[in-house]
Amino acid sequence: MKNTQSKNQFTNYKKPIDLADRDWHSAQSGRTCELNVKVQNNNQLIDQHGRKLHHFCTTSYLGLDYHPNILKGAIQGIKEAKTLRIANSKNRCKLEILERYETELSGLFNSICLSTLSCSAASSGLLPMLASGVFTNDSPPTMVFDKHSHYSMNHIKASCADETEVKTAPHNDSHALSAFGDKGAVLSGRACKR
Repeated sequence: MKNTQSKNQFTNYKKPIDLADRDWHSAQSGRTCELNVKVQNNNQLIDQHGRKLHHFCTTSYLGLDYHPNILKGAIQGIKEAKTLRIANSKNRCKLEILERYETELSGLFNSICLSTLSCSAASSGLLPMLASGVFTNDSPPTMVFDKHSHYSMNHIKASCADETEVKTAPHNDSHALSAFGDKGAVLSGRACKR
């Protein structure tokens, strides 16, 4: 019996791969990807081809990754913990220093703060739970993703759609959001507002 269920309602990995494949090969041959770099200074890098680069494509826009006090604190933290990490899920067992960090952040922002290794890890863990309704009194919200939402959110749309209604809104179109009513959780960049 043939499966008549419609495909690619929430994701379509093959399409962007097909569209981008030629450009990836071009970037590879033009040496604009797969760069292995050494840090020369704040956002100043040198790659394996000897080219000096200024790194504009960064989420460290404040330069905190290079701040001497933060580097010193990270080194002290590693020495105190006697390891880089505990290799298992942090909900089973995590370093005590990480608990202190999350507690202090929570106090600073007067909120519950959790740390993750990446935006993708945060989205993968939290968005399906949001979709399930566990944060909204067991009433799953309609989730509205901006058409150009960050990949860390976009890749999880299919999992969310298994829990609730998922919609895609035109990029930065606040007027289109009114069509979804006040039940929606609007997902655009890396933040969620209810």
